[in-house]
Parts: sequence; C-alpha cells; structure tokens
Amino acid sequence: MVNRDEARATWSGWRSREIEIAEHAPDRPVPVEITGGWTSNFQIFPLRKTSREIVTGGELGWTRGVRPARAVVPAGFNALRVVRRCPGRSVGGVARWRLSVLSGEELPLLAGEVSGSGAAVFRYEGGPAGVSFDFHSEITANALVFNRATGGEVIRLSRHSEFKGVGRLPGAGFLSVPDCRRWAVKVF
Repeated sequence: MVNRDEARATWSGWRSREIEIAEHAPDRPVPVEITGGWTSNFQIFPLRKTSREIVTGGELGWTRGVRPARAVVPAGFNALRVVRRCPGRSVGGVARWRLSVLSGEELPLLAGEVSGSGAAVFRYEGGPAGVSFDFHSEITANALVFNRATGGEVIRLSRHSEFKGVGRLPGAGFLSVPDCRRWAVKVF
C-alpha cells in the first residue's frame, strides 16, 4: 500500500510502485529525495503518463542503505516508478522506501567549487557560466546533467565515458552530479 501525505507531498511503500507527482505533465523540473533502508535498495525512473501512452525516462537514482538519494524529475514527466532492487541473490531486504518532493531552496547552492562523494543535486541561481568537472572513480563516470529551472530539454554536460571536462550552464536550474567515489565541480 502506498501512503501519501498531501500537505508534505511524500509517499512511502514496501514494493515497486508508480507514483503520480502531478495531474498534468509539469512544465518545470521537480527535485525529489528517496530514502530506503539498511537492507533494501530502490531505483527511480521518471514517467510521462498520458491517456494514450506511458514513456519511461532514464534512471534518476538509487538508494543504498539509509542515506537519502536526491534526483531531479525532468520537465514534462508527471510520475515516478520506484523499483525494489535485489543485489546479487538476496531477497531485497525488508525495509520500506520514502519519497518526498523538495523545494529548490532545500538543495545546496552551487557556487564556486564544490566536491564530495556519491550522487548530489545542486541548485544554480546565476546566469550563463562555465562549469568544469572531475570524477575520481574506478568505474566509468555517469553523465553530469543540468535541468533548466524554466523547463525544457535536459542538458547533458558530459558523456558516460568522460572523467574530466568542461561544459556550459545556460542559467538558473538544477545540476545533478553522478554517483561516484569522489568528484569536484567548479563554476567559472
């Protein structure tokens, strides 16, 4: 059973589910946070649901343990699919998931240089600027992704095989940093 708290825009459940986050496809990106449990992993995908079709977008993120995972649902998507994942031959744990819609102000501001580990999402409030990235990982890096605050197509600032590079931020929006061991991002 999926529970939804109308005032806080949160949902929770034990199994894989689809969640409608808006009645109509939103024209702006929506930041979200999902939390799993010590023994359970969950993966989230954006959905565009209409009366005629359901379109699934690419993976937005994973939970690993109890650490919250943040992601941005791109403009034009109005639902999410939460999928319980079982690593190896395990049964997938017994913990439930919890998903919340975030306001942009709940995300850290991207300014200057930031670094960290794991996946991260930042809000950027400036005008057009350059951005450099450096992923320190033993596995292939994922793409650095930017969603304009006003909506529109997702901008991929890197390819999956790039560990270092530069890109261009067109203005205000949300920058999603891939899940890797260590990373550094700098706005210039």
